[in-house]
Parts: sequence; C-alpha cells; structure tokens
Amino acid sequence: MKRITIITLVLLAANFAIASISAHQPFLASTEIPSLAKQDTTTKKVDEFKRIDVNQLNENVQSAIKKLAESYQIDEVWYNEARQITKVVISSNADKSKMEVILDNEGKKIE
Repeated sequence: MKRITIITLVLLAANFAIASISAHQPFLASTEIPSLAKQDTTTKKVDEFKRIDVNQLNENVQSAIKKLAESYQIDEVWYNEARQITKVVISSNADKSKMEVILDNEGKKIE
C-alpha cells in the first residue's frame, strides 16, 4: 500500500511539472535568443587580419617595424583594415620566443 501511494505521488508531481513547463512554453518560444553564428560574423569582420607586405604600409608603421627588426626577427605582418591596426609577429633572437606587437596607423604600440 505504501508503494502505491509513493508511486502515485511521484506520478502526480511529474504530471504537475510537465503541466507547468508546457504552460510557459509559448513564452519561451517567443523569446528571441541571439545565435552564435550572428555574433561570429560581426566579430570576424572587426577582427579580420590579412597578411600584408611591409612596403604596403604607411611610412610611420614601416619605420616602427624597422626599429623592431633591429632587436627581433620579423616573422609575420598582418593588417586589419576595419580597425586600421597592424599586428607584427616577432621572435626573440636569443631564445626564439614569439610574441605579437600591435601598432596603430601612427606606428605607436597599442598595449
């Protein structure tokens, strides 16, 4: 008899939970959740760097890269047209560790 009572109570609780969830279902369905795909496309446009030749950059950035080349090896140069910044991947001559330096259009380092 106790088992039947417990099973009945569990079934009633499950039925109540299902009913309360389905009552809120239209609200949940109408709430718009932004998709990650939309966010990725907007972020991609802003953070899109393209490889570029140093000679295609303005004189200020070229001179800043030449100063970096005195102490480091220049591995890659990337440019973001939307944000007008240059990313320079350099490696240390001593220990070959790599790091990135971000320069604005005036050739100043962005921290």
